[in-house]
Amino acid sequence: MISATEANESTKYFTHEWSITIPTRPRLKYVHVTPKISSKMLELTMDPKNHPYFEHGRNKVWDEAAMEDFTKIFADGYRDAKTKYDRLAFLVELDSEAIGFVNLRCLPPAGPNNIGLLFTEKARGKGLGKFTMQFILQLARNIGIENLEAGTMKVNQPMRKLMESLKIPEREENKEDPARGVIVAEILYTIPEAVSWDDIDMIVEFGPEAFA
Repeated sequence: MISATEANESTKYFTHEWSITIPTRPRLKYVHVTPKISSKMLELTMDPKNHPYFEHGRNKVWDEAAMEDFTKIFADGYRDAKTKYDRLAFLVELDSEAIGFVNLRCLPPAGPNNIGLLFTEKARGKGLGKFTMQFILQLARNIGIENLEAGTMKVNQPMRKLMESLKIPEREENKEDPARGVIVAEILYTIPEAVSWDDIDMIVEFGPEAFA
């Protein structure tokens, strides 16, 4: 995602606890998902209502073994990311309640860096998705993450309209998750380096280094 030769303050986004607040949106906060709080991400992932356009997500059975697998896979990925800088997840909080998350992950073998978003049912239709996408692209640029891509299913009209409103063109192309053997996107977006909106004012607060 970023090279080890670029190791500087930016790498703390992968290794430390942090949160980001937005002065113009004081109810909103973005919080780095570390293994200590990965259960919040798991809770959001497990709710079938949070996967209205993705059949595999709706139908997955979350027994104890599946939950343990999620926790282990997340911890292993987090541990690797502390030196490879190849994945980054953060919660979206509104009034201190987790209402979604973002997952940035470098797809093997060498990219692109895929953007994944998930929001709860009650968080949709409030402009949070569009603002969060703008936030993601700026944060990625700030910390040196390039070659960004996003994807969705054809039926996900809200996501497609969101990307259209940001003037990011779509193309039809299937994307398969090799680990699960399922199609995870039918529409892809290559994110341009330049964007057409004003920078978002961010206040970043770093905490201690977090371990798996």
